[in-house]
Amino acid sequence: MEIRRLHLLIALTLSWSFVTGYGAKDVDPEGGGLPPEVVGQIQRLSSPDADERGQACRNLGQMKGAAAAAIPDLIRLLGDKTEWRTWTWKPEPNYVYGLHIRRPIGEAAANALRAIGSQCIEPVMVVMRSDDSLARQNAVRAVFTQHDPRLIPLMIHALKDENPYVRRDSASWLGKFRAGKAVEPLIATFSDKESSVRRSTVQALGKIGDRRAVVPLINALKDQDESVKACAAWMLARLKDVRATDPLVQTLKEAKWSGTRRAAAAALGAIGDVRAFGPLVEALRDDDRGVRTEAVKALGELGDTRAIRPLQLLVDDAEDRVRKAAAEALKHLEEVQEEAQPDAPADRPFGKIPGSL
Repeated sequence: MEIRRLHLLIALTLSWSFVTGYGAKDVDPEGGGLPPEVVGQIQRLSSPDADERGQACRNLGQMKGAAAAAIPDLIRLLGDKTEWRTWTWKPEPNYVYGLHIRRPIGEAAANALRAIGSQCIEPVMVVMRSDDSLARQNAVRAVFTQHDPRLIPLMIHALKDENPYVRRDSASWLGKFRAGKAVEPLIATFSDKESSVRRSTVQALGKIGDRRAVVPLINALKDQDESVKACAAWMLARLKDVRATDPLVQTLKEAKWSGTRRAAAAALGAIGDVRAFGPLVEALRDDDRGVRTEAVKALGELGDTRAIRPLQLLVDDAEDRVRKAAAEALKHLEEVQEEAQPDAPADRPFGKIPGSL
């Protein structure tokens, strides 16, 4: 095994030197004081060979800020839809091997610009206003990690872009950096025909945390796409608004996808409204272990000691994660009970619990 790893390391080292072109002699002698490797990679961006252009993008990205001189040439490639042959690592239990894939060169250029950093913002802003749909898509990708107020109006405008990937990623950016000015435009995007855009919009509003988003997020619990419903429930868990209790209870009872029911249970626990007690106890019978686990955690968060009896029945659940969650919730609720009634015996009998197991 060690010999195989050594051979792999040697092969990768040799192939890296060949692919990157470091040390090549055909470097422009008038490079303006730039490091030779930067000049060489910039030259390769104009190669007629797609694989060479793509690899040059990757190499320049790895140089980060030192490759700032390549920004104009990388900007030029944002609209390049030609695919190049690249590779990624695929892990296996006992080893890792390289897997060749094909990706658009425009995407590689965007990744390189993102790695170079804030120096690319202004030229990318120009591309975001261009007529090239693919270039706009990759422009948003290029500045996705940049928190610059100048980008806010452009990202808001991009919510109406004809390209769904632009709409999706601009919504994600607005949520990532909690752009309060974008709340109303994001709410208007809830009617988007693409579920991926609606899902990104839901996430963005949840991250921003503005109370104006509560009602639209409640409405999103009725979305035709289950992933959007689940995302809305998770975001309502962030906002912790009691107005969402009844709609979340309905979602917990009626959602077909277990992921949605799971999110609804978690949100009810985060909100902490005692009206959710009965439905959460009922959810302890759910066929999905994830739903049962979240219901257990939620009952623990509610802090209602009536949940002790039904939770005790889950200590022997077939699923390990359910048993662990039940044990933790019981520990918390028993502490709550002792604080409330320090003189009561630990095995105090309980009356019939509505909706209990």
